[in-house]
Amino acid sequence: MLLGIVAAGVGYSLTSILRFTQDARSREVAIGLAAEAIDDSRSVENVFDVGVTTYPPRVVGGATYTIVRDTQWVTSNNTDAQCGAAGGASVGGSFEFKRVNVVVTWPGMRGEAVHSDTLIAPNERINEQNKGTILVSVQLASGAGAQGLTVSAVPAAINPNGASAITVPILQTDPEGCTYILKVVPGNYDVSVTKSGWIDADQKTAPVRTVSVAADASATAGFQFDQASTFKLAYAGAAAAAVKPTNHKVSFTNTYGEWPILNPSSTGTTLHPYSGGYAAIAGDPDLPAGANLGCLAPDPANWPTRTADGAIGARAAAAYAAPGATVTATVNMGTVAVSTTTGDFITAVSQKNATSSLDDPGCETVTTLTFPKTVASTTTIALPYGSWLIYKGNASGVLGSQLNPVPQSIFDTLNGKIITLDPRTVV
Repeated sequence: MLLGIVAAGVGYSLTSILRFTQDARSREVAIGLAAEAIDDSRSVENVFDVGVTTYPPRVVGGATYTIVRDTQWVTSNNTDAQCGAAGGASVGGSFEFKRVNVVVTWPGMRGEAVHSDTLIAPNERINEQNKGTILVSVQLASGAGAQGLTVSAVPAAINPNGASAITVPILQTDPEGCTYILKVVPGNYDVSVTKSGWIDADQKTAPVRTVSVAADASATAGFQFDQASTFKLAYAGAAAAAVKPTNHKVSFTNTYGEWPILNPSSTGTTLHPYSGGYAAIAGDPDLPAGANLGCLAPDPANWPTRTADGAIGARAAAAYAAPGATVTATVNMGTVAVSTTTGDFITAVSQKNATSSLDDPGCETVTTLTFPKTVASTTTIALPYGSWLIYKGNASGVLGSQLNPVPQSIFDTLNGKIITLDPRTVV
């Protein structure tokens, strides 16, 4: 027993010594690899080409080492100049050094990873006294840098405040999605990024950021820009065969905003490829803001749970398309049948506060929708959810006589000639 206890202690000690010895050897290798990466960074002729990168894995002595390089500009007043900082913010000072940090890791390492840092100075002065710099950052929808994009900057169209034409060539964005505009005369500049078939987070194909550049300081301009996705529409249920308005909107909405599109094209609508996609809503819902009481009825999510049967309103499932891809989004609408004479023109006018349904969240913005000339004695039309009065006239948009609408859903209600199209269903 005593021999066993002694042997176990000796064995544990030997194992620990071997483990520490192996880790020390691995750490020595990692230090050498970090130094090699630092030398590699210093050997690059143009300091702007030294960026964030992950080197190919290195296998030494049976262990695989991961080497990651991070970089950061340091300005003349010892401020980090972060590419992609808050748009238009001044970070102070002009570029002087680039800080390089290399981190090496390996499987089974004990303690901290190996770090190696250095500062690299440009071969020549990259700015001039009393001039500034613009840092431009372009990110994809995924958050990764957008490489190879063309960036331009011109004196601001409104209040240039002393700005003049950029004389130094502007490089395309690097793998981090960054580029730097140097030797900028103080003033206000419109910075833009372009690429055919791409769109930004605000659904603009040629986004512009206006920045103010001060002497011996740096300003930033940030973009989220990616290849556009295409969203086609499929009208669900009875709305698929019903006559659609000639001037209707479909709103594409997600947690980042809402974008109403007038008469969406049958070939699809191009939008920024947000990872969460978009829900398509018939109409143009608008939340209350100050004096604006909003337009809540078109969005099914704004309808309260019905007390009688627990029915709820829910948007159609969000549709997602990867950058450059196409997807079909579902649109739900209410339908109503009306009796007309062939050749009539139908017009529907939304009602602010319909008494036919106390649950109707209402729409303070009066919406008038027009329909093409009728070709039958009975016409079924599709409308956004909410309350409507329906007219027929002898020309488009003419409010002639009111029609008696016939509900097409058991959940829709009538109050006189006002029809309330209810999106709620029992789950």
